[in-house]
Amino acid sequence: MKTYLLTFLILLCIIHGRSADVGEPNIELDSLSRLLDGDLSKTNRLNVLHHACQLIYGQDSDHERLINYAEEGVDLAMKLDSIVKGSDLAVWILRSNIYLRSYDRNTKYYELLKELYESGQINQDKYIHPLYSEIYSYIDYGKMKEAEKKMEEFASLIHKDNHKHQTYYLDLYISFKRKAKENREVAIALEKFAYHSKQIDDPRFAAFALSRNSEFFLDDSLDYHKAKYYALEALDLVNSKNLEQLKQPILLQLAKAHYMLEEESAFQSIFSQIKIDSKVTNDNILSKDYYTFAGDIEFDNGDYDAAIKKYMKAVQFLQTSDFSTMEVLTKKIEKSFVKVGNYESAYKYSNRLNTLQDSLYNEENLKAVKLFETRLRFKDVETERIKLENKIRSQKRSTIYIGFFTSLILLSLIFYNRILDEKVKIRTAALGLKNKELKSSLEELEQFNYIASHDIKEPMRVVSSITGLIEKKLQRDNKHAFKSEFKLVNNSITQLYTLIEDLSQFLDFKSKSVTHQMIDSENLMNQVSHMLSKVRSEINGEVIINDLPKIYSSTALLTVIFKNLIENGLKYNKSEKPTVEISYQLTDGRHEFIFQDNGIGIEEKYHDYVFQMFKRLENRDKKGSGLGLGLVSKSLEKLDGEIKLSSELGKGSTFSVLLPQSYIVSNN
Repeated sequence: MKTYLLTFLILLCIIHGRSADVGEPNIELDSLSRLLDGDLSKTNRLNVLHHACQLIYGQDSDHERLINYAEEGVDLAMKLDSIVKGSDLAVWILRSNIYLRSYDRNTKYYELLKELYESGQINQDKYIHPLYSEIYSYIDYGKMKEAEKKMEEFASLIHKDNHKHQTYYLDLYISFKRKAKENREVAIALEKFAYHSKQIDDPRFAAFALSRNSEFFLDDSLDYHKAKYYALEALDLVNSKNLEQLKQPILLQLAKAHYMLEEESAFQSIFSQIKIDSKVTNDNILSKDYYTFAGDIEFDNGDYDAAIKKYMKAVQFLQTSDFSTMEVLTKKIEKSFVKVGNYESAYKYSNRLNTLQDSLYNEENLKAVKLFETRLRFKDVETERIKLENKIRSQKRSTIYIGFFTSLILLSLIFYNRILDEKVKIRTAALGLKNKELKSSLEELEQFNYIASHDIKEPMRVVSSITGLIEKKLQRDNKHAFKSEFKLVNNSITQLYTLIEDLSQFLDFKSKSVTHQMIDSENLMNQVSHMLSKVRSEINGEVIINDLPKIYSSTALLTVIFKNLIENGLKYNKSEKPTVEISYQLTDGRHEFIFQDNGIGIEEKYHDYVFQMFKRLENRDKKGSGLGLGLVSKSLEKLDGEIKLSSELGKGSTFSVLLPQSYIVSNN
């Protein structure tokens, strides 16, 4: 009875939706949302999700909500073998992600629809949608060769008498040609785009086509009169067909055209009608464009503080992949700060994308990097900016010398530390006679520790920064010639940073006394596992912690021991799921913590070698400083403990940490 009642309610919502006016779809969506909160069968839940997504797609708004519903719906549809509903939902996800510029979320659904098409379970129209989505993402990321190849496949699928197919192809063609700055071809294609869109029995296509024409003549500053003409024609269509969800972006285009034509009265009338907080629009792209335009108006009026606030507001609505717009807004903010005399903030924003660029070494965002490099070629920044750049260039030669001498200092420090370590052992044997010398040596260690932690790190940062600037300047003329050399420099700098950190920690052990206290070792192990969460997520690693006791020991030294042993098991591991399992037992009156991993293992002849300071096996990963297991060994010496290793090459490793049982309290 309950199933029949729910089916009836769903059917009632569908019938009601066919006769609803503009305000009622949201009421219907609320009703469907309440149904989803209830206890539905899988079939009924799929029907509700499908109908809710259909309503949202028809409104062309709230794309995130559509995606959330549709992703659940696709999974249900595939389990229930409901191909029609599942393919509908996948298509809507693809189109919404295009709107949100979230192309990385499309791969799964593109492959699903491609598989269904090739197996004959869906028709050609359903396949054209995902193919369109894939090509659009290629164009947006600047992968033009891939886009051109896929467009040939797309052209072979569409029919000349199918106007909707033609609009999809022309939309891709227009985007492709605009990227290439071929404006004449774009203008011709836009006319065809408008013609075919008007032949489709859906006024939204015509409104969108007219809006695209207006956008073209606006963005490229080609003809503001034509931009106004197309925006007015689109607005008339929107008003006559009651397409409220399309109205606000078109009003913004019309306002821009009036503003550029200095038609003040018409501009004020249209601009005042724009409501970016409308529930009908719910549009991040509109909000970003609105606040950017509002900032331009304030800048033109000389109110630079207000312009900065508007531009900052626009940044909040940027999509993560919209690097080109991020560049434009960053430059606008930079110029506004220069105008108000805030050169520090201006310089910060001028280099904001430099920081972003350092992390963009994948194929998807090479286009964004190229756009930013192009920006640096033009001399259109303020005089203060030029002075700052000249100052940087004047310091490059001296900074290179600093980097060279820093490396010498670091090598000298490592060499001296080895000698000093041997001296400490000798002096310890004659402690009564050499007490003053030992105290002096400890003071020297503290001084070297300070140098390693502070004085050396700063010039290393400068070296890294200037190396990046030199790399960018060289890339303008020959971006591949020195690629391997700069990669070697960057890797060396990273290695030096790691070495400095580990060396500083080692010097701390030499100079500081050990403080013991009651420790919950299970809680400490969980904290260490959390510290390594980034490492685990990068390699899909897992740390398994069994019941561990409370013991009397040193928190600082146990943290070093636990962290390095877990990190060692995860890092030197080629398994699909690197795993380190920690367990505990009492062995001959001592605490024994057992760390067992499924890593690459260590040959028996190297079992003692790996615990020596500054030693690392030749066939192991070059990341790190070679101090990790050495620090573990030195920490255990301070605690009167020891470590044992059981391992074979290719069969994982087991490290046993043995500590004195001075005091123990069970977890219970």
